[in-house]
Amino acid sequence: MGMTPEGIFQNEVVYEFFTENVWRKAPRDISTWISKYVLNRYGKTNKFIDLAWQYLKNSVYNNSDNLKDHDSNAIPDHRPSLSPALHPDVWYNPEDLYVAWDIMTLNLDEFSNSSLFMYDIVDVTRNSLQILSIKYYTDLVYAFGRGDIHAVESHGNQLLGLLSDMDTVLGSDSHFLLGRWIKAATDNAMDMQDNWFLQFNARNQITLWGPRGEIRDYACKQWSGLIKDYYLPRWEIFVNYTLDIMAHNKTYNATELDIMIYEKVEFPFSYRLDQYPTEPQGDSVAIVKSLHKKYRPDTMSEFFQTLQQATEERHRKDKRNWIQRKYGSQIKRAKTQNIGYNPRLHHVVNGRN
Repeated sequence: MGMTPEGIFQNEVVYEFFTENVWRKAPRDISTWISKYVLNRYGKTNKFIDLAWQYLKNSVYNNSDNLKDHDSNAIPDHRPSLSPALHPDVWYNPEDLYVAWDIMTLNLDEFSNSSLFMYDIVDVTRNSLQILSIKYYTDLVYAFGRGDIHAVESHGNQLLGLLSDMDTVLGSDSHFLLGRWIKAATDNAMDMQDNWFLQFNARNQITLWGPRGEIRDYACKQWSGLIKDYYLPRWEIFVNYTLDIMAHNKTYNATELDIMIYEKVEFPFSYRLDQYPTEPQGDSVAIVKSLHKKYRPDTMSEFFQTLQQATEERHRKDKRNWIQRKYGSQIKRAKTQNIGYNPRLHHVVNGRN
């Protein structure tokens, strides 16, 4: 038995679990398997770390609706948009993820000598910030609908700050470095022209993947360097554009925004020759503790109590057949994308006319 995934350097627990299947004749108790996995992975365990992984098993690793759409509309690496609004799928209770984050952060000092634990806590922190970004984005969109420019600026700054912090924590672990990706591509270059060609393809493949973005963001990665110089600048343009049209009472024009993002960020990125670190920067322990203290209070919002229900409601209204649902055929989007800000925008956000 073998697997040929397009992207394999993530979620190692999934691959370990399924490659074991070839040796098993009967179903396994997944909770027991997770407990043994944690012990083998870190070389030691305790009841708290085991509990954290049980929360992860029941949340992010519990895809129970058989949909392929879970990777779509992730706020950090999706091209920004107001209409149609982005609706990231959250198929689990976010608090389960955040409790796992709590427990792993509290056990950082005891397990910091395990490189695999440090990789996992950085990844859990990344995922926790990604889910929180949904709130900041949604708050911004609703503030736009109310015509509240000060709230748009405030929530926009929250979102941009979160992305900057995400880049910082990812930069503290070697597994999440854009620099290593580019170095691997250019190590065998024969000359400067070859180096440029290989670097262009390395950058283009994880961003536009095509001269004009034919399959833009298909191979997106939440890596340090890529967030700082690609995803974050796109969202900066989005926030500034939104503030500008509100200040001057102009109409939101999705095409105008897309062209601006393409010309100022997406197209130039493939041609840039910036150097990026190939070794981690900063102390993961200190960074994770700091970000947990900074952002955990915002995850207590009532917003997260309804996030999973909102996803389930969209699924109930989804009229695609099972093949389209499983393999990710896109839901038909509203035709109108150019809108002025007005109090009725929240109806657009929720997909109602």
